Amino acid sequence: MKRSPLLWFVSAMGISLLLAQGLLLILLTHNIREQRLQELRIYLKSLTQLLAGSARAADGPADPLLSEINGLEATDPSLRIEVLDSQGKVLSASGRAGVVQDPGPAPELLPAAKEGYYVLERYSAVAGHTLVVAASPLKGPAGGLLGYARVSASLELLEDILSELTLGFWLSCLAVGLGVFFVALWQARRQGSELQKLVAQSAAFAQGEPWADLYLSSSPELRLVSTAFHKTHRMLEQKLVTVKVQRDELAAVLDGMVEAVVVLDTGLVVKSMNPSARRLFPTVAPPEGQSFIQVCRHSALDDLARTLASGTSPLRAEIVLADLQTTLQVQAASLADAGRSWGAVFVLSDMTQLKRLEVMRRDFVANVSHELKTPLTTIKGYVETLQEGALDQPEIARNFLAVIERHADRMALIVDDLLILSRIETSPPTEGELREVDLTELAAAVVQAYRDRAVKAKIRLKLKAIGSVRRLVFPLLLEQALGNLLDNALKFSPPKAVVTVAVRETGGRAELSVVDSGPGIPQVDQQRVFERFYRTESSRSTEGTGLGLAIVKHVVLLHRGTVTLASPPVGKTLGTKFRIVLP
Repeated sequence: MKRSPLLWFVSAMGISLLLAQGLLLILLTHNIREQRLQELRIYLKSLTQLLAGSARAADGPADPLLSEINGLEATDPSLRIEVLDSQGKVLSASGRAGVVQDPGPAPELLPAAKEGYYVLERYSAVAGHTLVVAASPLKGPAGGLLGYARVSASLELLEDILSELTLGFWLSCLAVGLGVFFVALWQARRQGSELQKLVAQSAAFAQGEPWADLYLSSSPELRLVSTAFHKTHRMLEQKLVTVKVQRDELAAVLDGMVEAVVVLDTGLVVKSMNPSARRLFPTVAPPEGQSFIQVCRHSALDDLARTLASGTSPLRAEIVLADLQTTLQVQAASLADAGRSWGAVFVLSDMTQLKRLEVMRRDFVANVSHELKTPLTTIKGYVETLQEGALDQPEIARNFLAVIERHADRMALIVDDLLILSRIETSPPTEGELREVDLTELAAAVVQAYRDRAVKAKIRLKLKAIGSVRRLVFPLLLEQALGNLLDNALKFSPPKAVVTVAVRETGGRAELSVVDSGPGIPQVDQQRVFERFYRTESSRSTEGTGLGLAIVKHVVLLHRGTVTLASPPVGKTLGTKFRIVLP
């Protein structure tokens, strides 16, 4: 584990405090020693001067001072008092073992003789410690030098006391320092452990794991830090929840959009595509990370993307994908934040069906106009002819009125079929009008209704059914749809042909089919025969409203079924099969 900054800080502070206290101790012991030396100097000076005065009164340095020496020794046994002759020879001394003078020259005597008093500190090799030595000359009444009085005091006790004080101080400092160090080490490890937990929890939160409050108790500061972390993470969790909800909502919107949405980065590389875009531009590998041109494979779209990347925004265009037979309306815009572009978005709407419906609408208007104009023109012409005098010729008038009636009936059929389609689209029957019906019986009723017409056309009408096939249907509408198919089959089949109506159950579904022996329907027209008023070239000469198959388609869709046709290529095999499948 790395050293804690707290431990380094405490250690540095402890060392600094120890150094400061060491300097303070040195100054303190120095001051104590100097003060003690000053006191000793004064005391020794007074003693030596006292002895000097006694020597002048006795006029001799020897025996007359013994009583004075013995008195001083009794007063302070730590002193050694000596009387020396003028040559420095010891005449008498207190004889204390604690203070022993070194043999040999005494450096304090000569300065004392000159100055009248002298004191110094010197180390005694015999005593093994430092002595404070004071000396004063002994002079007689006449002023002659009789000798010297020397008083010595040992500093051993002072030095021992100061050494013990220093040792005790350093030992206490060491004990306190070790205590502080181990407490700081324990606290540092405790704080480090809790900080590691906090860091580990933050790292786990960054990986997506839920945040759990972790309260640190090692120090008030860490508790404040942990509390701040918890508040921050709770705010982040709320923000992340909000962002996730918004992201999910946006993803749901994009997934549910009919329009294809493609997001590109600044390098025209696909960042994301919604399902509609994936269906429009299917790829084997995931499209994310591929260039736009690789995904769309259309130069016009790529040109739009490059134009957008150059700074032009927004763009609108209509593009035809010839290979897919698809018409796209493209809306594109740059994605920028704070003036910095980070990509582009394309919204592509498939307009193919709308274009097809627009064509169908135009064709419908044209067909309605054509289908109604022909009988109206005919009726108008015959009416004008009658008004100009044909009424006076009964035979011609009856023929003209018959033509007018026939064309009026045709117009009435067109209007009736349009009303039926309109009613199915705008006011479809409700589920309450559904009835459970045997489809075999329903088909038999329709076949029976068209049997006379088939006999007149010399066409054989057959019904193929095995057993009962029951379904919930709208009976009248389904009869009309099946009747329209049968009417077309009889209309386009030649004499002696066979038209077959079949009913069967297959794969859990009900199937009604009508097979004729007519000329068939060209492949190019098969996709449009269920459009209103759409007619193939082969049916142009046959009368009809052109709405029969459109009604069939809407009735089948109302039953949630499908209607399909199968017709072989023209010239190979005759006949067309219409097939209605109901769930």
